[in-house]
Amino acid sequence: MFRRQIDARRLFLRHVMARRCADDGATMTTISRIRSIRAATLMSLVLGPTVTGSAQAQVVDAGPTITTGVEVTLPSFLNNGSISNTAIGNAAVYGDGSGTLVDFTNNGLIRSLINAPAVSLRVDSDQNAVENTFLNSSTGVIRSIGVGIDLQGEIGTFVNEGTVASTFRAIEHSGFIGRFVNSGHLSSAERDAIQLGRIGQFRNEADGEIIGRDDAVIIFSAGIIENAGRVSGGNNGLEIGSVDVFRNLAGGWIDGRDQEAVLIEDDVSRFENAGLLQSLSSSAVRVLYDVQTFTNSGVIRSLNVIDDADDAQPEAYAVSARQLGAFSNSGTIEGQSFGVGADVIDSFLNTGTIAAFDRAVRSRLGMDRFENRGLIETTDGRAVFVTGHILDGNNSGTIRTRGDFALFSGSDADSDTAGFVNSGLIEANGIGALFFGRTGTISNSGQIIGAQSAGLATFGARAVINTGLISTDGLLERSGGLTILGTVDRVDNSGTIQSLGRSGGAGLLVANGQTFRLDNSGRIIGPTGILIDTENPFDGATIHNSGLISGLDGVAIAFGPDGTDRLILADGSRILGNVLFGGGEDALDVSAYGGNALLRVEGLETLSGGDRVVFRNAVAGTDFEDINVVALDGFTLAGRETSAMVLQFATSVADQIMAGARSAPPGYALSYAPATDPILAVTGQQLTGPRIWGSAITGGRWAEHGTDSAYHAGLAAGAISQLDARTEIGVAAAYLSGDARSGEDRLQTDAVMAAVHGRYDLGGVAFDAALVAGYGSHQGERSVAAFDGADIASAAFDGYILAPSLGAMVPVLDTGSMTVNLRGEARYVASTISGFAETGSAAAVAVGEQASALGDARLGIEARLVQGDLVMTGRVGAYAQTSLGASTIAISHLGDVETRTLPQGSETGTYAGLGASADLGGDVRVNGAIDVSSALAGLVSASGRIGLEGRF
Repeated sequence: MFRRQIDARRLFLRHVMARRCADDGATMTTISRIRSIRAATLMSLVLGPTVTGSAQAQVVDAGPTITTGVEVTLPSFLNNGSISNTAIGNAAVYGDGSGTLVDFTNNGLIRSLINAPAVSLRVDSDQNAVENTFLNSSTGVIRSIGVGIDLQGEIGTFVNEGTVASTFRAIEHSGFIGRFVNSGHLSSAERDAIQLGRIGQFRNEADGEIIGRDDAVIIFSAGIIENAGRVSGGNNGLEIGSVDVFRNLAGGWIDGRDQEAVLIEDDVSRFENAGLLQSLSSSAVRVLYDVQTFTNSGVIRSLNVIDDADDAQPEAYAVSARQLGAFSNSGTIEGQSFGVGADVIDSFLNTGTIAAFDRAVRSRLGMDRFENRGLIETTDGRAVFVTGHILDGNNSGTIRTRGDFALFSGSDADSDTAGFVNSGLIEANGIGALFFGRTGTISNSGQIIGAQSAGLATFGARAVINTGLISTDGLLERSGGLTILGTVDRVDNSGTIQSLGRSGGAGLLVANGQTFRLDNSGRIIGPTGILIDTENPFDGATIHNSGLISGLDGVAIAFGPDGTDRLILADGSRILGNVLFGGGEDALDVSAYGGNALLRVEGLETLSGGDRVVFRNAVAGTDFEDINVVALDGFTLAGRETSAMVLQFATSVADQIMAGARSAPPGYALSYAPATDPILAVTGQQLTGPRIWGSAITGGRWAEHGTDSAYHAGLAAGAISQLDARTEIGVAAAYLSGDARSGEDRLQTDAVMAAVHGRYDLGGVAFDAALVAGYGSHQGERSVAAFDGADIASAAFDGYILAPSLGAMVPVLDTGSMTVNLRGEARYVASTISGFAETGSAAAVAVGEQASALGDARLGIEARLVQGDLVMTGRVGAYAQTSLGASTIAISHLGDVETRTLPQGSETGTYAGLGASADLGGDVRVNGAIDVSSALAGLVSASGRIGLEGRF
C-alpha cells in the first residue's frame, strides 16, 4: 500500500511551479528526431562570415566572428561559424519565436562577452513541440558570462554533445522539453549549471558532465530522469520538483558538496540507482514525500558529520523519504551519520550493505515487511531502529552495532502472522534485539548477542522459539540472555540461552508478565539459570525440561515468590544448581523422566514420581530437600549383557555340533545350520577320531534410536567325539569380555562359560541339545545428573547363568552338492545377579539380588553348498524373545527402601548370516562367519567369528 498525502509545502511548490512555467501546454510525446537541414536550403559563401537563408533556413558559415549577433527569424538555424554579441547589448543569438523555430543546430562558437545569454530563444507555445529540436553538436561551443542558453516555450528534443559553459547558468529553460540529452559538458562557474521547466525525459549520457557552483541540475518536473555520466553540484547534485521515474545508471555519478546529491520535492513512482550518489555534507538522497519503489544496486554515500542529529534533521540520512513503499538494496548505502530513514517503510529488503554511525535503518511509524540478507551495521546507537511495529521480519544476514540496540521494534504487532525470524547474526554492545511492544512469534536459529544487558529482550510475544544462540556477556547486574519484560505465552528452546556475566544476571530472566511456560531441550546457562523476578502479581510458571539448566552461582531455577509453579522433567534433563520454588503450591513431576538425577530443592509442596524410584530426604540444618531419582535400566544391564554373551557362546557351540562353518547373530540372535559334517560330505568316509575346534568370536549391538550399545569379544574352544554313526557328544569352554552402555550408564563384564552338548540323527530329523553354565564379574557405573555436577555411582558384583536348549532340523532339499534344511530351536536363559551397594555419589543406592529368565525361539531356513574343498553356508529366519516370570528388585537409599518389578517385555525380529569353511590339509579346516539380526523395535546386532577345526 502506498499512501499519498498533501500538505502545505506541496501546495506551495505547485504554486511556484505554476508561476515559473506559465507557458506550460499539454504533455507532449517525449521522443523527437533532430531534423536534417537539407543541403539545398543551405547556402555557403566563400567570402567572410555570412548569414544566408532561404524561405525556411538561416545558415552562418565559417569565417571571421560576427560581433553584432544574429537574430533567428526562420524555422531552421545552423551555425558553422563564430558569433558573439560584443557590439550589442542583446544575446549573441536571439529570437522571439516569430519565425516559428523548428531546428536549431550549432557546430561552431556562440559566445556572449557581456551579461547576456549566448543564445536566447522564445518559441511560440502553440508550435508542435515534437518538431522543435535544439542541437549543440560535438564541435559546438556556447559560452557566456551570463546565461549560456535561455529557452522559453516548447522544445521537442534538446541535445548537447559539445560544451555549454557560463558564469550564471549554462541552460535556463521554462516551458516543456520532450527529451533532453547531454553527452557533452555543461557548467556554471557561479550558479546552477542548468535549470529546466517540465521535461518528458532527461538523460545524461556516460560521456556527459554537468557541473554547477550551486546546484548542478534543477528540474521543476520530469517524467523520466536518467544519468549515466557525471553530475556535480556545490549544493545539490539534482534538485527536482517532481519526477515519476529516476534512474542513476551503472557508471553514473551524482554528488552534492554542501547539500543533497539528489533532492526530490514530491512523490516518486520509481527510484533506481546502480551508480554513485554522494553528498559530502548532507543526505545523499532526500525525497520530501513518498517513493513507491526504491532500488539501489550501486553506492549511496553521505559523508556528513553531525554530532547530535535527531529526527528534525532529515539531511542526516544517506537516504531519506517520508514513505518508502518497496525498498530494496543490493549495493552499498553509507551514512556518516544515519543510513536509511522514513516515517513508514512498507517493505524492506537488504542483500547488500547499509552502514552508518547511528540508525542504519530508521522507520518512525513501522514496517509491514523487513528482510535482511546482507549487512546492516552502525558504530554507535542503533542499527535497525523502528519505533513503530515490524509485522513480518526476517534476518538471515548480519545486523550489528557497537551501540545500544542492533534491532529495536517499538510497538505492538500481536497477530497470528506477525513475528520475526532470525537465522543470521544480530549483535550489539547493549541489547542484541529489543521488541518494545508485544509481537507474534520470535524465532531464532542464528545468533542474537548483547554484550551488556540482553541478547534478546521482549515486552511480550505469543512465542519465543530458539534453536540457535541467544547470549549476553551480562556486564550489567540485572541482565539475561533472554529477558522477558511482558507476558510471553510460550518459550521453546532447543538451542542455547546464556548469560556469561556477573552475579545477579540469568540465562533466562522473567522480569514482568503474568504467566510463563518453557519447554527446554537445549541449554540455559547463567549466574542463575532461570530467574523469575517480577514486580507485578504472577500466576505461576511451568517448565518442561529435557535439556540443561545451569546456575553458575549455585541456583539453577529461581521461581517467583508467588503463583503455582511446576517443574516437569523428561529424559535428558540435567539441572545444575538448586531449585527455589518460592511461595504458592509448587510441584515437581519426574514421572516421565527415565534417567538418574539428584536435585536439591526448596519450597516444594508436591512430588509426582509415577512408577519411578524416587527418594525424598531433608538436608540437615537447612530448608532444602534432596530428590534422588533412580532409573532401573542400569541395574538390569548386567543380566542383559551376560545373556547376550551366553547366546554368542552357545551359537559357536551349536555350529560345531552341526559341524558347520557359521556363527549366529550376537546378543539375542541365535540360529543353527545343516547337520551333515562337511568333511564327511567331501570325503565320503566315516571318521571316528575326536574333532577339536577353536574360534575367536566378537559381537555387538546398538539401538537405531537411542544410546544403548554393547560389544564383546573372546575365545572359545571345544572337543566333539562321535559315538556312532548317529550320535555325537562334546564339551566346550569360553572366555568373553564386554562393555555395555545404556544412556550414560556403563557396565564392564568378564565372563567364563562351559557347555556340554550332544546330537542325535534320527534319519529324516536331527535333534541336538546343550546346557551352558556361566559366571560373570561385573563393574557398573551409573551416571547421575546431580545438582552439583555429574556424579558416578560405582559398584562391583557377580552374576550366574544357566541356559539349556533344544533344537531340531528337517531336510527340505538335497541335490548332492547343495542341501536346504528347516531349522528350529528353543532356549531358556536363567540369570542371577548378586546384590551390591554403590559408592562414590551422594545418590548411591544399595540394590538387592536380582533374578530373571529369558525365552528365545527361532525358526529359519539354512542352506549349504559344497564346491570341492570349499563349503559355503547361509541362513535366514525369524526369532522371538520374551521375559519369563516377573522378578522384583529392592533399592534402598539412606534407610528408605523402594521395591520394583523388573521391566518385562517381548521382542521379535529377523536374522541372516553367511559362512564358509575350507580344507587346509591334514584334516584341518578353517572356518568363519558373519551374522546380523534386526529387531522390529530397532535393536541391531552383528557378530563374526573365525577359527580352526581338525580331527585327530
